[in-house]
Amino acid sequence: MGRQSKYDTSVFSPEKSNIWRCGIYLRLSREDGDKIESDSIINQRKIIDRYLEKNQDIDIYDIYTDDGYSGTNFNRPDMTRLLEDIKTCKVNCLIVKDLSRFGRNYHETGRYLEVVFPLLQLRFISVNDNIDSYKNPQSMKNSSVSFKNVMNDEYARDISSKIRSSFNAKRKRGEYIGTYALYGYEKDPQDRHKLIINEETAENVRLIFRMFADGVSIYNITQRLNELGIQNPTAYRLSRGLKINKKLIFDSEYSGWTIQTIRRMLKNRMYVGDMVQGKTQTISHKIRKSVPVPQDNYIIKEGTHEAIIDKATFEKVQARFLRDTWQHKDTSKFTSKDEVETGSIYVGYIKCAACGRAMQKTGYKKRGISFYYFVCGSYLQ
Repeated sequence: MGRQSKYDTSVFSPEKSNIWRCGIYLRLSREDGDKIESDSIINQRKIIDRYLEKNQDIDIYDIYTDDGYSGTNFNRPDMTRLLEDIKTCKVNCLIVKDLSRFGRNYHETGRYLEVVFPLLQLRFISVNDNIDSYKNPQSMKNSSVSFKNVMNDEYARDISSKIRSSFNAKRKRGEYIGTYALYGYEKDPQDRHKLIINEETAENVRLIFRMFADGVSIYNITQRLNELGIQNPTAYRLSRGLKINKKLIFDSEYSGWTIQTIRRMLKNRMYVGDMVQGKTQTISHKIRKSVPVPQDNYIIKEGTHEAIIDKATFEKVQARFLRDTWQHKDTSKFTSKDEVETGSIYVGYIKCAACGRAMQKTGYKKRGISFYYFVCGSYLQ
């Protein structure tokens, strides 16, 4: 017996019904260089509706819309939902305005059109390209289909390159291009590429820098902020109805201040009025994952906005980071409060009389009482 398909493709046979269950797919992305007027979601729907008026054998099962998602990959919310409905036999016909709406990735688009959809006996219709896999099977095999997919892929690559160049030019001019304003600032209503101080949150930034400069450990700063009930950046934006990274809603950062959040703030040069951007970059126009950029390649423009922290305080804080090796440790892996609290304002100051190396703080607990002492790093090796 041959291998049985995991999909019940028999339900796709049009002989069982005169009506096709159609999924309408609409997509728009400025990142792909889509022309907002001609490629708008509304315009796509109008073109498909006119087509359906002339084809009464097709019923609409559902409409799937990805507004603001690139066609260079298929990891899009409604595309995922559509493909699942196709696989579970809820949809047996797919209609798009043109091939570029379905995707701009030559290899992935070709795989769906040439392998996946024929296997599932899915009727694929691209209105503007005059493609209908059921009424005109040859339209799917026409060399122009492959050529259009290649051109759509190349167009996306070219647009991605131009957008990246445009962003870098703005960064070099000191224009802020981040989606969200840095905590302590807000975007100027008159110029979204400029930052202005948000006094409500800026005071918290000053408090954090002041405490650290005075010798308070990062752990104790997070404890203090949480005890005072001060909202962390994500919670603050959410409470004000501002845009946030939805991935952070269920992240540990949403529940309160963390050591990682404080450390990033204390090291951020933007708080002295300098614009620092280009810290990450995407791998390619098809792989949207961001990777870190070497610090020497950051794009920095000095004096672009009002400072929250004066340079003397900022330099004092950075000097403590260089001096205090404890602050560089990843405390997120520690299992107890005592392990974190072994940090000390004296770390980096106490030197070994024999070799001159900085002595490390260590300790032990006896009968519930913690005892700490300093020991030379050379002795521990």
